Parts: sequence; C-alpha cells; structure tokens
Amino acid sequence: MKNSAFIKLPDDEDTQYVDIYTEYGVSFLKGAYLTLLNKSASKGYVENDSRLQHGVQLVAKPKYAKYQKRTVTVGLLLEAASASEFSDRFEAFTSKISQGVFYLKIPSKNRIFKLVYNDIKIKQQFRGNRATFTLEITEPNPQDRLSIT
Repeated sequence: MKNSAFIKLPDDEDTQYVDIYTEYGVSFLKGAYLTLLNKSASKGYVENDSRLQHGVQLVAKPKYAKYQKRTVTVGLLLEAASASEFSDRFEAFTSKISQGVFYLKIPSKNRIFKLVYNDIKIKQQFRGNRATFTLEITEPNPQDRLSIT
C-alpha cells in the first residue's frame, strides 16, 4: 500500500526515501511488520563452569546483556501493469536493496530498520504482472533501530 514503507541507502539524504509501492509496486504481506518488530535472541552470558565449584558462575548484569544479529524472511507482493513492467520493477527493487546496507522506514510502526539483503525468491506469479515472493534480510544489530520523530 502507498506510504506504508520506504527505503533508502545509508549515503542518501533523509529526503531521498522512496515509497516502495509507488516506485516498485511492492507491498508487505500479512505478518511481515510483526516479523520485523520481533526482538532478537540474546547472546549467552559469560560463564565459568569450574569443576572446583557447584553450578556455574555467570556474569549476568544488565550492562552485559547483548543481542544476536537476526535473519528474517518476510513476504512481499509485487504488482505491475504489464509483464514487462513487472520485470523492470523487480530488477530495480532488487538492485536497490542488494547494494549492502539499506534503511527500511515503516511509519506505522515508528521505526527505521538497518538491514542487509540476503536472498529473494518468487513464490507464485499471477498473469505475469503480479507475484508473491519472500525476502530474506539480516538485521546486523537489532539494537540499532531508529525511532521516527
């Protein structure tokens, strides 16, 4: 849907966010936003499992709590007026996000995610001008999300 998600590259100005629906015909499928909002698993705490002591010693203080990177798969829909426009939009979208880190701005969730492209797979195509696909992305640092002000 229009104005629901925007992308830009890190070197772009903040005014250069592109609406993914208007520019590429891409919209998120049901559940994709919640998948993005999920927290990452925490990294294990530092522990010492000495044979000279019962149990283990843990360094489990809040300042040492850290999160792992996370890789998620989200469902997307790409729509176009024709089969040739579909191909052009798909190429343009994948070219934009596969250049390394990209920012995904979701105004309804008040967040900007810093993501890295991993893979994209078309699941089902309809009449040559619509398709659902899955996008696999990595969030290298889940604590590095920005709030939209």
